This record gives sequence, structure tokens and C-alpha cells, in this order.
Amino acid sequence: MADECVGTLAFHAMLHPVGQATDELAMICASMVFLYVVLEADHLEAQRSWLPALQIAYAFGFAVAYFTSPFFFPFFVAAYGCTVLLIIFQAYRVYKLYAAEDTESAKWQRLLFWVAATFYPAAFLFLWVPENALCPIYPELFQALHLHAMFHIATTISPYCYVVFMTYHRCTVLKRDAEHRRGIGLAYVHVALSGTRNAWKCAKKLLASSRASLERRWLSGESRTPAIAKPCRREESG
Repeated sequence: MADECVGTLAFHAMLHPVGQATDELAMICASMVFLYVVLEADHLEAQRSWLPALQIAYAFGFAVAYFTSPFFFPFFVAAYGCTVLLIIFQAYRVYKLYAAEDTESAKWQRLLFWVAATFYPAAFLFLWVPENALCPIYPELFQALHLHAMFHIATTISPYCYVVFMTYHRCTVLKRDAEHRRGIGLAYVHVALSGTRNAWKCAKKLLASSRASLERRWLSGESRTPAIAKPCRREESG
């Protein structure tokens, strides 16, 4: 997402073809990353070793065509739109895993998915398209509406929610302790550190063992100091 933000900033600050290329090619690269994430998220290890090479070749070929053809913009919009729809379709497959659950995490996942899946297409259809089609006809009206600013807000919220949605799902696949939280108005995924989790488990086991030993000696009338429980072995992080 960072490369796309830099590209968008460069384009709107410069209003120059170089800035536009930085913006639009970053969008293609980011969409390839998002597609890879959703295709491989359910596997502990990558199952499509050929996919990164194919995506890099696609992005490279796209960049060559982008700079070669002066009429490439309509193809860019169509190709990027198809990639976004494919990402949404694949993310819906992940969404269905949480559709029937009644847990707090499942509710978060459903909300994040629908925001991610609807904000981007809706912003394109109802903000970007009307502005580009009608702004030359009614320039004063559309300058006052600031539809392009709202378009960028919506298309920032959408991929952010997608990242949070997929991050939590990936944590469940890897069996890591994770939960949705909110900070400064933004949703995020909190992942417990394996070392901290294991340290707490070890401390609880030691405490329980020492308490049980003390109770047994107290009931048996023994007065000597209870033996210290042996340290538990370090668990492997899951």
C-alpha cells in the first residue's frame, strides 16, 4: 500500500505523466500482491511456486505496454478492474469461512470484508466515473462536490480493511493468538508474541504445581519447606 500512496501523492502533486505512471503502475503491482495473498492465505507453505514469477512477468509486460502505447489508459482501467473483481471473488471464499460463526472475531471479519468489497467498486462507479464523464460539462459543480477527494478516501479505506481481514485469517491458519482491536479509530489485528504466551503458560504451570505441592504437604502435616517445582520446558511457538 505504501508504494501506491507514494504514487498517488506524486501524481496529484505533479500532475505530470511521470507522476501518473508512478501512481497507476503502483496500483498494478499492489493488486498483484493482494491477489497473491488471497490465493495463498489458506496454506501453511506456498502451493503455487510459479505464481510470483507469472505476476512479475505480467507487471513488467504491463509497464512496457503502458509506456509504449499512447492509448493504453482504457486497457489499464479494464485490466485493473478485472484484477480487483478477482481479488473480491477470492476474498469471498475466505469470507464464507466466517459467515456462519457468531463469535466476535467472525463479526469483525464479516464487517471488514463487506467494507473492503463494496467501497472500492462503489467509489469507482459512483464517484470516479461521474466526475470524469461530467466534469468537462459542469466544471463548477464538480469542483464544488470534491468527488475525487471522496474517491480517494473510499479507496483507501477499502484496501486497509482488506489487509486487516486477511491478516487475521492468516493468523488463524498459522494458529496464532490474534484478535481484532481498535486504535485511534482504526481496526487492526493484535497478535500475541509466542515468547510472551509461552512464558505465561510456564508461569501458570509452575504456580499450579507449587500450590498443589504445598497443599499436599500441609494436609499431610509435613513441616519442611515444599520442594520447588521443576521449570517447565519451553514450548515451541505455534
